[in-house]
Amino acid sequence: MISFTVNKYHKGFTLFEMIIVMTILSIILVIGSNIVISLIKGQRLIKNESQLITDVQLTNDRIKKQLRNALPFSPRVTNNRRCLTFLPIIAGGFYLSPLPDQSNALPPSGRSSPIPVSSYYAIAGENINNAIYISVGAGGNSELYGNNSRSLVEVRSRTNADITLERDHQWQRNSLRQKFYLIGSVKAFCLIGDELRYYNNVTQTASNVDLSSSYDLLVRSVNAINRVFSVDDGSSGCQHCVTLSLEYTNADYQLSNVETVALRYDP
Repeated sequence: MISFTVNKYHKGFTLFEMIIVMTILSIILVIGSNIVISLIKGQRLIKNESQLITDVQLTNDRIKKQLRNALPFSPRVTNNRRCLTFLPIIAGGFYLSPLPDQSNALPPSGRSSPIPVSSYYAIAGENINNAIYISVGAGGNSELYGNNSRSLVEVRSRTNADITLERDHQWQRNSLRQKFYLIGSVKAFCLIGDELRYYNNVTQTASNVDLSSSYDLLVRSVNAINRVFSVDDGSSGCQHCVTLSLEYTNADYQLSNVETVALRYDP
């Protein structure tokens, strides 16, 4: 027959000891939870910061690529300083004879008598078929925009040997080296609300960008730092420079960025 003996001296946990143990476990649990939460928040902050830096870098790269190939004197600030318009260079070359301008006695030409040119090539990344204007000797953006632009004319047709204009034209001036540029449609960067937008086909004769037209959204949650767009007039030593001052934000992070882009100037 099996029998059990109970040790009368054995004691279990007292209520006080159980309360202490539970308190210690609770403290450990709270500390552990806070550490886990801190780690999760830290990872989220790092992810958001990394994503914001990536967005800023991609946006800056696109803006710089566009502006570096902008026609000198073409950048202008419009729409109450919310937009920056510019004319992209598609190709460049040299014309062979002086063109009629304000200082010589040559009659207007270009439609009835095409402009003879040497060989010309599209710049890297551009399609020559996107060229719709020709520019010569521009000295300011007032000569490049509007119905009576003196340094920009629409191209009717072109070959490797000559370029025919939509109309006979008298230029404001000849280029120093008889250099011409083939130009695409007007582009614009605009900060509207907290959106940085890219307008790909702006009307050349309009004084402002039509904000209701189609656009590419570059990035959201952007604010201006003072003047968002500024065009250098040469007073600070850079005659053909554009500066963008923007503050990018997301849920947890802010990044201020001031970017100056120098246009490629070859008179």
